[in-house]
Amino acid sequence: AWKRVGRRRIAFTSLIYSFDADAALEFIFRIRGEASFSRDFDRVEASFMTDVFLPDQDPLHDEPVGMDIGVVQARRLHVME
Repeated sequence: AWKRVGRRRIAFTSLIYSFDADAALEFIFRIRGEASFSRDFDRVEASFMTDVFLPDQDPLHDEPVGMDIGVVQARRLHVME
């Protein structure tokens, strides 16, 4: 999910599920942060926090068992013909 929080800025939240080789759920990651886009929307920079949950936890209501923070930069790729 995301919502606009300013000019060329969004806040976002995403859930990512991690499975082992036997398809058993290992962890749930909740990633939250804010991203800023360049004027032409070809570049983005985001700061984020990742909360880690065990399979029996609710990532929307429970306290995480771990966390990490980071910053990422990206550039849009164009389709090559």
